[in-house]
Amino acid sequence: MAVIDIGSPAIDRSTYSVAQKTRVDKSNPANASGIITTVEIWAETSLTDVEVATFYVVSGDNLSTRSTAYIGNVTAGAKRTFTVSLAVEEGDFI
Repeated sequence: MAVIDIGSPAIDRSTYSVAQKTRVDKSNPANASGIITTVEIWAETSLTDVEVATFYVVSGDNLSTRSTAYIGNVTAGAKRTFTVSLAVEEGDFI
């Protein structure tokens, strides 16, 4: 089974904020299809009620959600790893 690589590395990007918004990382589409079992997040500020998702292109810039996972709260200031079960197809975004 291929290791699925999707999205950008979870590093300190203290100049970027996404409070109360959906952020789709299009910089590194999934390299394979399967199930994502872990995600990593580095939050500048603590977040509550966080969900992660995989997205696919419907047409142009119109995306739709393939799979979602609720991870809850994310404490700020370091890389955090969460166990999930997200369906993903090659070319999807996170």
